[in-house]
Amino acid sequence: MTSANYFVAVDGKTSGPFKGQQIRNKLNQGKLVESDFIWREGMKEWLPLSEIVGEIPGTSVPALPEQDSGPHSMLMEHPNELPPTEVEIPPKGIYEPPATLSQKNTLMKFGCKNPEPLRRLGRDQASFMINAFEEDTLAFVQYEGGKQREKSAKPAFTIAVILFVLALLAAIVYAFTN
Repeated sequence: MTSANYFVAVDGKTSGPFKGQQIRNKLNQGKLVESDFIWREGMKEWLPLSEIVGEIPGTSVPALPEQDSGPHSMLMEHPNELPPTEVEIPPKGIYEPPATLSQKNTLMKFGCKNPEPLRRLGRDQASFMINAFEEDTLAFVQYEGGKQREKSAKPAFTIAVILFVLALLAAIVYAFTN
């Protein structure tokens, strides 16, 4: 049977002849699925590929073992007393290229200390993370600015109270001396 010629039907269109190894390759590449129909000389009718897949010669490549798709979140360290921010990383696209060096450097500047997640990030994932960290950094800057305004407002308020008390004392002294 190794020299048999196979014909396949996909979406109502037939093609072939193919050798067994070619059929195996098409299966492994996802160009054929087991629900597609196949026929060879000696068969009475077209059958789903799943019914005769065992007889088709050729090397069957086993599926790759499950691989960790990379980090699922990334931690951003803040320079002050604020707790670190953890951002969920979206799934990596099948054909997504790796993150650029510029993206990785930007994420390191944002406080990502662990190089392992950076090494495995895709380009779109890195863009998402940069946007998330920019928003977080903006919130951090606004928080710090509010603290600074609060600190600078306290002395001004104290001075205003002292001036008010002095003016009140001056008014009382003036009222008693006149």
